[in-house]
Amino acid sequence: MIEKLLRVAAIGMFVVTAGPILLVGGLFAWKLISSDDYERTFNAPHQDWSIRLEEDCLIGPCHKYGHLIVPNGFLSTQTLQCELPQLDTSRIIFREIQDVHWSEDDTKFSWTSADPANDGSLDIAKQCYDTAVHDDRSKQISIRFRENCVTGTCVRSARWASWRGGFVYTTPCSVTATGTSLVFTLPGDVTGQIDVEVDAGAQTADWRSTGTGQSGQIVFAKDCDLSLQTKKPVPP
Repeated sequence: MIEKLLRVAAIGMFVVTAGPILLVGGLFAWKLISSDDYERTFNAPHQDWSIRLEEDCLIGPCHKYGHLIVPNGFLSTQTLQCELPQLDTSRIIFREIQDVHWSEDDTKFSWTSADPANDGSLDIAKQCYDTAVHDDRSKQISIRFRENCVTGTCVRSARWASWRGGFVYTTPCSVTATGTSLVFTLPGDVTGQIDVEVDAGAQTADWRSTGTGQSGQIVFAKDCDLSLQTKKPVPP
């Protein structure tokens, strides 16, 4: 009788301890087998950079991501995010890419995806960027400074985000920084090389680059475009 009880207890302990491990392992194996995560990388023919296209179609609509990978020193790279608007989110596209084309000194990239045909394009100067983030939680304002200098000329802008009534309002803004050196961003550092002071009442943001010494101000009423403002629920 005691031996049977010990066997039952041993089985119970195995279920309690090994059960969750087996469950997690099973879920991981199922994801590997059935996942629609996918990525493809395309190297520019004349430049050092490459484009990486990723999509995740496991649950719900397909989430699509683009990245520009640029060498940055010995065995080091800089990764810029690239916007991919107006792509069909109802199906896989990147896995079906059959043809790609680089143009304008490898600053523009386009592709054709089959079954059914779906063309797409990416302007590296306009759609790819690194980001320096300034979050001021006490004022419920976040400003993201975007910058791209990989093509020899710099493209810069900002996104002013504020939290109100359970929503995040994000508005694109112009900035006054100049030159071909990085002013806002710093590869590998999400906070970049910039000091920012936000005046929530006046809706202004004074910034100063610790890298170049440049300084400037964003005046929300003057520099930000309300017609392009987006509204999304605050993430949980």
